[in-house]
Amino acid sequence: MPSLPQTLSNIVLHQLISGVTHPASQTCLDHIYSTEISTIVASGILLYGPSNHLQVFEVRQQFMTPKCSHTIIQYRDCNYLNKNSLREDLQQLPFNDIIPESNGSINASLEKWLPYSLFNSVVNKRLPLRQKRVKRPSQPPWFSEQLLNAIKHQNKLLKKAKRTKTDEDWRLYKINRNTAYYKIRSFKVNFFLSCN
Repeated sequence: MPSLPQTLSNIVLHQLISGVTHPASQTCLDHIYSTEISTIVASGILLYGPSNHLQVFEVRQQFMTPKCSHTIIQYRDCNYLNKNSLREDLQQLPFNDIIPESNGSINASLEKWLPYSLFNSVVNKRLPLRQKRVKRPSQPPWFSEQLLNAIKHQNKLLKKAKRTKTDEDWRLYKINRNTAYYKIRSFKVNFFLSCN
């Protein structure tokens, strides 16, 4: 049977305290173990303490992990798109300048088109780029359009209940909140059960 120090070294635990922690018996009775010595800034024994055991300590390097920060995404705003205006603007572009002549260079034509200076000017005018802060760039695989609609409906009822402050609106909100909650749970469970 392996000794305790050998077992601890086999599972990569390192003893940080090496001095006497119990002065009466002159032994080290108090231990601190760590698997990552590189994260320990300091460790040791406090020579003064209220009991017959000396206090031991360790100071870990603090790694500040940022909270789940929001992501900024860019998208084209199609809410107010007038397709006829977009079509007219595209038809007015001088596409003849892009087409190479019989002795013209294809590279020169490509340079006119590659930066999308002609096309992008129209697209930026009719479909402007918008920025939006989102919690996560993509939804989890179990999330569906049905859940999104349930959450939107729940939020709509909450807004109405806060505005009207009637018991009936609060009752409807609570029913829909619970329904959305259980839908989310059941979608998660069904997804993870189907993965097995």
